[in-house]
Amino acid sequence: GYRFGSRITAEVTYDYLWTYDEVSHTPLSGRPAHTLTTSVRARLPWKIEVYARARVVSHAFVDAATTSPGYDSLDLRVSRPVWRSIEAYLGAINLLDVRQTPGVVGDLRPPLGRVFYGGVRAAFPWEGSR
Repeated sequence: GYRFGSRITAEVTYDYLWTYDEVSHTPLSGRPAHTLTTSVRARLPWKIEVYARARVVSHAFVDAATTSPGYDSLDLRVSRPVWRSIEAYLGAINLLDVRQTPGVVGDLRPPLGRVFYGGVRAAFPWEGSR
């Protein structure tokens, strides 16, 4: 990870997954060869924290006749302490709304598409401070 001052942190990861079935002489099914993930966490004024993550996933071999398409995704989360050790947050997963094509066998993209969420997180007094 990289730190830009005291408020911004960024990370970049790359996964290369080369898989091969020595019996059938084909790649293993459902394993994308390349995944690039980047994330940024920023602490803004008024104790607001923003977290964003972007992923680029390459196509994946399914079988001799099928290849699952690659895709991009973007997640976002905003949070803020509201009282003592209680934090409220809102977020979205897969903001680009990438999803499987219904009825297509071997499509390994996310099944749900865009998902929004919100909640409250609290630490109990016996858990210690953050």
